[in-house]
Amino acid sequence: LYNHTPLSREEIEYYVSICSDVEVIIIGTGQYGALPIMEDAKEYLESLGIDIVIAETPRAIEVFNDISESIKNILAILHVTC
Repeated sequence: LYNHTPLSREEIEYYVSICSDVEVIIIGTGQYGALPIMEDAKEYLESLGIDIVIAETPRAIEVFNDISESIKNILAILHVTC
């Protein structure tokens, strides 16, 4: 059981399907990293063959800011609480 609804493969597939030519996916797991990511979602991310960053949301935002000048097609999935 989860204390939090995990990020699922289906959600990630949806986000990828509505974004074209994604070069990097950044996932912010919350202020304290409480957002779980389902194992099949992680496997799907790995299968995409693109750069993936998974970090607590404050760090994920820093990464986004650091790379957004040079990389334009970034998909950021940011959990903003816990």
